[in-house]
Formats: sequence, C-alpha cells, structure tokens
Amino acid sequence: MNLSRRTKSKKGANVIKCITSDKGVEDALSSANALLGSIGRSSSIAANLSNNPGRHIRDHGYTYQEAITEEIARIQKIRESQILFVSFIGRVSAQPKLEEHRSFIGTS
Repeated sequence: MNLSRRTKSKKGANVIKCITSDKGVEDALSSANALLGSIGRSSSIAANLSNNPGRHIRDHGYTYQEAITEEIARIQKIRESQILFVSFIGRVSAQPKLEEHRSFIGTS
C-alpha cells in the first residue's frame, strides 16, 4: 500500500508499518480499496458519467424540467394556432363550394 508516503509523523508511519507487515491485512485493505473505487470513485465510463454530467443534471434537474415544461407548452400553443389556421383556410376555401351545392339543391 502507498500510505507510508502520506504520513508525516513517526507514530503514524510505525502504525502503518505494523498493519502492512501482515500480508492478509494488506490484501484485505487492497481489496477494500478496489471495491471503494468501484462504488463511485472509479475511472470507468459509467462512474465518470454518473459523477460529472450526472451530478450536474441532479443539481440542475428542476431548472431543466421547468424549461422543458415551458417549451412543451409553447409548442402546444403553436400547434393549436396552426390547426385553427388550417381549419379556417379550409372553411373559407370550402364556402363557395357549399354555396354552389346549396343553390343546386334548392333549385331541384
């Protein structure tokens, strides 16, 4: 293990030396350190996505959700306006045909 370089006192260095002198303890600590990295401090792609953009999304998710909701509402209003406009154009263009049809039926 690389802990002996991090300690600054003689007592700390002696404690680490005693702990690491037992091969079983050193193996267990190395395994625990590897598992700790896999929980969230790993350099894997999944961990990086979770820690970097994932954290950003978690921190700003409400703001993004509000912006998305506003955009969806705006799109729905535009769509409704377009439907009204198309139906108006259809009605105006069909009006002369309806008048012609009504006059034809009325003369028969």
